[in-house]
Order: sequence, then C-alpha cells, then structure tokens
Amino acid sequence: MLTTARRQAAAVLMQRVELSGWDLHEEFFVEKAEVDWPSASRGWVRLRHAVPIGRMIFLRALDAGGAVASLPIAYHVRQLHVAVSGFRAELERAGNSGKEN
Repeated sequence: MLTTARRQAAAVLMQRVELSGWDLHEEFFVEKAEVDWPSASRGWVRLRHAVPIGRMIFLRALDAGGAVASLPIAYHVRQLHVAVSGFRAELERAGNSGKEN
C-alpha cells in the first residue's frame, strides 16, 4: 500500500501533455497522454501511435482543464515498447545528448 508521501511524490511526477509528431507510417498525429518524469530531461509516456526510435516528437503541457498551457518542447524517442493499450516510449529532451539534469 502506498503511503501518503509516496502518493504525493507520484502525483508530482505525472504530467498531462499533448503529444504531436509523425508516426511509423509518416502520418502526423496529435494525442493527449500522461508523462512520468523520473528526471528533468527524460520521461516515459504511453502512446497510441508507434513512433520510430530516434524520431522527434513535441510535448506541450496541459492545464487541469485539458487546455494547452505551454509552447511545444522537442523530445527524441529513446525506446519504444509494445504495451497493452498501445506503446510505451522513453523520451529524452532534444539537445540533451544523454546529460542528466
């Protein structure tokens, strides 16, 4: 069972975002998802579209009502795994080159 402190820490790491980019078939997509941020420059997200490793996608933060709350930020797909309801991708902020913040 999660303690209150662990629940609060988990809530801070999850963020609602709008994702956009080009999928495996070179088709443009836009979808909403939650990103788990274990570090400042890397995160994990569930996608409905397959995106090739190395492909750039763009994330924009959403506010509590689901409206766009920021400008898009570029991320590269580092890993892609098949999940129950689509795909799970590891993202790294573009230009980060493996540096951890």
